[in-house]
Amino acid sequence: MKTNKDFGENAVWITCPEQKEPLLGGRAATYFRKKFYIDGSFVPRSDASVAALGLFALFVNGKKANSDVLALPFTNYNKTVLYNKYDITDFLRRGENEIEIVVGDGWCNQNAPDEWGFSRASWKTVNKMIFSARVGDKEIVSDECWDVCSDGPVYRSALRLGEFHDNNLTPSYSFRAEKCAPPLGKLVKNTMHEIRECEELKPLSVSAVKKGFLLDFGRNIAGYLRFEADGRRGKTVTATYGDKLKSGRIDNKFNSRYITDKAMRKYFQVDKLTLSRGKNEFKPLFAYHGFRYAYIEGLSETQAKNATAIAVRNSFERTGEFSCSLPRLDKLQNMCLASSEANFVGIPTDCPHREKNGWTGDVWLSAEQMLYNFDCAADLKKYLGDICDCQLENGCIPCIAPTAENIFGYDWGNGPVWDLALFEIPYRLALHRNDFSAAKRYLPNLEKYYAYLQTRQRGDGLYEFGLGDWSAPKEMRKDATPLALVASLSALQMTRIMKFFHGEFFGSDGGYAEKETALTKAIRRKFVKRGGKVANNTVCALAGILHYDLATDNEKDAIFSALLEKLRECGYTMQFGILGNKYLYRVLFKFGRADIALKMFENDSYPSFGHWINQGAVTLWEDFGGVGSRNHYMFSDISAVFYKYFAGISYEFVRGVQHNTVRLVDLPQIKSVRAKLRTPNGILQIEKQTTQGFAEYTLSVPADSVTCVIYPSGISEQLPPNKIYKFSL
Repeated sequence: MKTNKDFGENAVWITCPEQKEPLLGGRAATYFRKKFYIDGSFVPRSDASVAALGLFALFVNGKKANSDVLALPFTNYNKTVLYNKYDITDFLRRGENEIEIVVGDGWCNQNAPDEWGFSRASWKTVNKMIFSARVGDKEIVSDECWDVCSDGPVYRSALRLGEFHDNNLTPSYSFRAEKCAPPLGKLVKNTMHEIRECEELKPLSVSAVKKGFLLDFGRNIAGYLRFEADGRRGKTVTATYGDKLKSGRIDNKFNSRYITDKAMRKYFQVDKLTLSRGKNEFKPLFAYHGFRYAYIEGLSETQAKNATAIAVRNSFERTGEFSCSLPRLDKLQNMCLASSEANFVGIPTDCPHREKNGWTGDVWLSAEQMLYNFDCAADLKKYLGDICDCQLENGCIPCIAPTAENIFGYDWGNGPVWDLALFEIPYRLALHRNDFSAAKRYLPNLEKYYAYLQTRQRGDGLYEFGLGDWSAPKEMRKDATPLALVASLSALQMTRIMKFFHGEFFGSDGGYAEKETALTKAIRRKFVKRGGKVANNTVCALAGILHYDLATDNEKDAIFSALLEKLRECGYTMQFGILGNKYLYRVLFKFGRADIALKMFENDSYPSFGHWINQGAVTLWEDFGGVGSRNHYMFSDISAVFYKYFAGISYEFVRGVQHNTVRLVDLPQIKSVRAKLRTPNGILQIEKQTTQGFAEYTLSVPADSVTCVIYPSGISEQLPPNKIYKFSL
């Protein structure tokens, strides 16, 4: 395989001839070293390009020279291998210099047997790397002249489990590198935001528990600990991470259940340091964990109190702000943000501990709020590429991406509801960023999938495969909302998106208008009955039909009345899963019942967001009972609802023009609200203050945009060109 211009003609993939057997699910890190001289009176500017399988850390003259961590993000290594380019000038010096690259297992060499088959992936290989830098007139490249070994301090790196260091070990560099086969995947420069250490937290409390100390950081993050220790040589310090306690101790029983080697489960989310004489420092290089709590054995109380939790994630900036006078909404917004941040470490994941998998359903359900809250377009585009890299020749895509080909995700978990991510991600990028590049690039993949979808169509024109309204309360039957309904609604949305893209690119509907009509008729024929009944009359079913505008004018009021009655019967609790969560609140606002939406958010009864909060939730949970992960973001679409309806601002691009919609929602419970969106054309911001019963709004809009205001009465008008407006109600 040819290397690209950043690696030139002389850089080759190299490895160490000694590859140790995995220890407890993870191999020893491989160390690569190159020494060279810089002659002359100054240090010339130098960029270094690096790629590795699995993860790497770059050191120049003993200092870490890459600003990112966990480099580089997960891909299907048989299709794509990312590399980064770093400016290493400031780390160089005149005279002798040393470059050291440490490579750990990472995703490429996932050696802990798991439910998803990554330990059997065809891309698994020896630890290897490729490097190129030009320093003045010198070309420094990876070749067989590098020194290598696998006997350094990191003697176990296991992304799913944890990392073990022994500070008594020093790399011997007793071997010369061997040239090795390059990966099958194409070398591609990383265009995502780098994974970085974005925040540091000190423990809110430190409690003596058994032989160690339990640290509570008050926040639920993705990351790891940094701590210092001193003690006798050979003493070990062990850190166990988790997001749930049982009887005052970390409980990882549920989250570790998918490690299929039971002997390894006790090392789930565990880092270990063996001390050398004198001062010791620890921070993992190749592992991260999901946690609010950490239990540490081997440190003094003072050392435990000085430990720092470091949050890591893709380093995109925040682009949205929402706050209001109701603490519950502020709390939920912060939970959405925290869950979204903790679940974007290289790829958008379902949870940062148990799986770290990129579930497609989670990401499309959250894409709108992600694009409101974060500058994450590049990151979503990269993930869309991950999905397409995993697409089979017949068009099928898996439910997680990246995934090991033909091992997991193609026969369970996918289906129209989850596969909608392939369509929704480029669609949302077009609507909210006026960016059609992903749609243009991957339109053949969308067409290919749509052709595959037709092969799964039932005789009545509907679809019934995959997952449905996931994570509904456990008391609900799994088929309470028919899979054929929500799968067909998802297929309908795919059809509409294809019609939209064909109209944008080719000026025609591409035949998708006819397909949309046929599928609409099939859904209505099967599921929409007289008297406002839809399927089994669940909240998800009723709201789904209204959300996708499948009811006639004569039916809408009856269906909405049935929906309100269903909500009243269940005490305004969340008798639905992640799809009902997507549909319901938008429908309530569409029909002018913001008060009901607010009642749902303020509810503390099980099952509800309030029930989570009253149990101490600081991030969104996976399930209403709190049994599973306590850091999932698949319910986070409510953040988009807060912006669009409680604050009342949203925007979309139509034919290249930004259209702002402002809804002046009259809810007396909300005395004040402030929301701000950094759009491609500038700031869209609204502030509401209520004084003596009168609501006053101040609106700021980007100059290069069109703005429509919708009053509580439903009357709308287009605002004349301006930047700042004021309204009173």
